[in-house]
Amino acid sequence: MNVPLKILHLEASARDAGSIGQALTAGGLVYKRMVVHDSNAYTNALPQFRPHILLCDGHIPGWEAHEALALAQQTLPGVPFLLVTHPVSEMFAVSMLKSGAADYILKENLQQLPDAIRQCMKAVEHNLQDKYWQLFQQHPIPMLVLDQLTNNLLDANDAAIAQGYTKNNFTVLQTGELTAPVPGNNHTKGKRRKGPEKQRANAADTCLTVHPILFDNKPANLVLVENTTISGKRDIDWVSSQLLSEKLVAVTSVQAQEQEREEIGKELHDNINQVLNATRLYLEFAMVAEPGLVPELLEKSYKNVVQVIDEIRLLSHKLVAPSLENTSLVQAISQLAANMCAVTPLKLTINTEEFDESCTDGNIRLTLYRIVQEQLNNILKHAQSSCATIVLRTLAGYITLTIQDNGRGFDTGTTPRGIGLRNIMHRTAACNGTARILSAPGQGCTLEVIIPARKNGRKVYAAERRSDFFK
Repeated sequence: MNVPLKILHLEASARDAGSIGQALTAGGLVYKRMVVHDSNAYTNALPQFRPHILLCDGHIPGWEAHEALALAQQTLPGVPFLLVTHPVSEMFAVSMLKSGAADYILKENLQQLPDAIRQCMKAVEHNLQDKYWQLFQQHPIPMLVLDQLTNNLLDANDAAIAQGYTKNNFTVLQTGELTAPVPGNNHTKGKRRKGPEKQRANAADTCLTVHPILFDNKPANLVLVENTTISGKRDIDWVSSQLLSEKLVAVTSVQAQEQEREEIGKELHDNINQVLNATRLYLEFAMVAEPGLVPELLEKSYKNVVQVIDEIRLLSHKLVAPSLENTSLVQAISQLAANMCAVTPLKLTINTEEFDESCTDGNIRLTLYRIVQEQLNNILKHAQSSCATIVLRTLAGYITLTIQDNGRGFDTGTTPRGIGLRNIMHRTAACNGTARILSAPGQGCTLEVIIPARKNGRKVYAAERRSDFFK
């Protein structure tokens, strides 16, 4: 490496720190290392030193390696974390790797450390390359990468290809011939050029921006072909907003999945696991108990098994959403409600008479399904309700969802939002929607969700403002 590799090393033993430094040098690494010996120095060094890679001893007095890893992930996400330690338990090593550590090296095998570091940095480089390549490909403005010496095309993004050019076309065009298209325009103002079938806007409507870059370690020019017409800018703005929305949906979905997994893990541990352990004890007692006690122990075991089956059924429905490509949203919600009512005393009423499902896309349908699922789970867990109502309708370019229960309610000003409500808010925001909770102690709870409708991939423009629904 031409640039010294910045290494932050959390190490309890000065002697081991010296041995590790010798191994790094012997392995041919060019590096700058900062060695710290305690949690305070490590905490301060992370944002100040900003290392390229982290090395951590597995035995820091008064501190856990898991804490060091978590702090690194929070402060410098994406920076590789290597555990360099004396022998540890297999369980500890596996838990560190599952938590995000890149690798672990035993101090008895320090000759392996330089290669392990190189592998980590290669992985980081590949991740960065993938990230920037995706940004390049997904950008709504047509972009080209040209060799600075030969002007040959090295790469072109999807937006450039989508305008009717091919990579072969680009190799025979001069930079001055490139023009950006005007959506919906079937005529050019100037002379039509040979090559692509699609028409292109006049060069006067095109702005070329050139940025010198390195591409595969070679000097290159990044050329942005921008349409300066009002319609062109509007189209780019629309595409950009779509990309942003899709990315937000993806990020939100991941966050929601992680939160749901955590919640399901707690349910498995706190409920199902406890009931199964109790059942195991009942059965063990039954094998050695007096004959007169056996029927009672078997009956308790039977009731516990039935309870576990019901809880697993609920969890399975929560984990697996129906295929909304083959099943309508109304049918999916109705089936969800039926499954829940089969194992609870809750009475559910569903009203979808004013709902037009053609004004939804796949993201909206899945979002609405998950919101209904989440809120019904909230009602079953916390509300102590006897009945609830779900109303789904389409109105003035928006889809509205209202879920109301007659439970105990809560003070929205003082009660913190749990995972379920946070998931609902995140999912709604990802669809450019609005959600709010209306509740008070003893007065039940109402969830109101409003999401812009979409038809054939386009927004259905509203005749009324969204705020009009929240009156």
